[in-house]
Amino acid sequence: MPIYFQKIPTTNFDPDEDFHVKDFKGCYMTVEILFLAAFVLIICIDRFDTAHPSVYQLLYLPILPAAYMIRRSIINKTIMTTNKTGFYSLGEPVVNQKNFIDAFVRSG
Repeated sequence: MPIYFQKIPTTNFDPDEDFHVKDFKGCYMTVEILFLAAFVLIICIDRFDTAHPSVYQLLYLPILPAAYMIRRSIINKTIMTTNKTGFYSLGEPVVNQKNFIDAFVRSG
């Protein structure tokens, strides 16, 4: 898996600001659309199947992960923050800049 590096333009880069890594909203929105589509499909099947009205009621459960994904995409939580003082994961300090030794990215 190749690793691509992107140069940050100096016009937009401010070393005094925090760098935030947030949840990927596109992924959550895709999953929520899939679960909502499954829920609507089951509602349509159950509504028009008058011979077995209670068979599909357990399949109404896709609404629960859909609601969870909608909540996650709205919140857009910060996963990691890097600034002059150190690295933070979910708001909790991981390591400060004084004790930071080295980091590397390895694929695979």
